[in-house]
Amino acid sequence: MSAFEKSVRLSLLEAGRRPTWRVQADADPSLVPQGASAGVGLNVGDGNATQTLLLVRVRRTVSARTATVVVSTVDLTDTYELILGGTSVTYDADAEGATDAEDILTGLKAAIEANGTTNALVTATVTTATDADPVLTIVGKASSDYAVDFSTAGGGELTVEADAVSCTVTPWVMATVRQTDIDLEPYNTWARTTQAALSVTSSNIAVQLDTAGYARLFIQVTSVTGHGSDGASVTKTVIVFTGPCDLE
Repeated sequence: MSAFEKSVRLSLLEAGRRPTWRVQADADPSLVPQGASAGVGLNVGDGNATQTLLLVRVRRTVSARTATVVVSTVDLTDTYELILGGTSVTYDADAEGATDAEDILTGLKAAIEANGTTNALVTATVTTATDADPVLTIVGKASSDYAVDFSTAGGGELTVEADAVSCTVTPWVMATVRQTDIDLEPYNTWARTTQAALSVTSSNIAVQLDTAGYARLFIQVTSVTGHGSDGASVTKTVIVFTGPCDLE
């Protein structure tokens, strides 16, 4: 191996060791890239990254499925129901004298823990913050996925999100603009990479992508599925992190 070839290989290795992590926050990542600002920019250091790390997170806790519950509309006369792994637990806000959303979630947490089946299936925690709504977080006690569903009897509303069970991700790239010969460059044009679409199932994946010469990266997320018995109104979540890498 020549000294030149060795230096090139070392440079490529070094380029993938210091990522600047960014979250892709497009409104609908199931679509193809929507315009020149889709995805994330690959600028880092003195130029664009030659290597970019991709992390697709379908599980917030990699060892088990997580679901979160928020009271989006408070009705202190309503009965709130969660169905976990096919077992129902309820909280009657009127009968229990609830005064706010935190009371409702704390009541649901207590109901989960009082039921032998759901208590064996998951752990439940209520967290509060001064600048955010209280959240009930439910985490499985085993690695297998469990179904999530919910309902309310009156005017109250819950927002429930649960880790996706599977999805497919496809990388897209946009070429770098060269101001000296802009008429000859495919600038602001999105294209799929030669990286095959990746299937993600009940886990998280990390991949290193070759992004030399590109200005932006977009990860299309399709075929997002949950547990087969999840409720239709449960939102299945997938989070895409990209890490353009600077030279060390």
